Amino acid sequence: MRERAAAPILLRVAVLALLAMLLGACASSGRTQSGLIKRINPPSASIESLAIRSDGPAQVAVRLQNFSTVPTRYGVLDAEVVLDGRPAGRLRLEAGIEIPGLTSDVVQAELALAPDARARLAAAGAAVPYRLQGVIATTEPEDDYEFTFESRLNPVPGRPGEFR
Repeated sequence: MRERAAAPILLRVAVLALLAMLLGACASSGRTQSGLIKRINPPSASIESLAIRSDGPAQVAVRLQNFSTVPTRYGVLDAEVVLDGRPAGRLRLEAGIEIPGLTSDVVQAELALAPDARARLAAAGAAVPYRLQGVIATTEPEDDYEFTFESRLNPVPGRPGEFR
């Protein structure tokens, strides 16, 4: 009698082991070359540095952050820049770069600052809070991501009109 009872248990164990192997094979196909699970997370952007020029728009270094585990090709960034709670200008750039997974890169852009924003930055003796809010369009994977990033721009000592 015990031999008959053992056969269905062994069959169940064998079926469960086979199912576990099949699931393991399926799971490994969703991984990157480095072994990470493929995940697409919304990207973000922040201001790395800002330099006010006397003869035109401000020069802005924008850090694009890829929080996905796969490379992302960045298209257009379109965002409003808010300094100290007031609109300061619109930042629009066509990045056209691919950023590997879980890394970031910096791209250069120009920003036409509103006159009052230019004056506020010129008079700033301390950190100025800012918000960057808009949309990042990626081409691979193809999608549009809304984002908001808040931080502070600190004056660079000995370099008037420059902030990091």
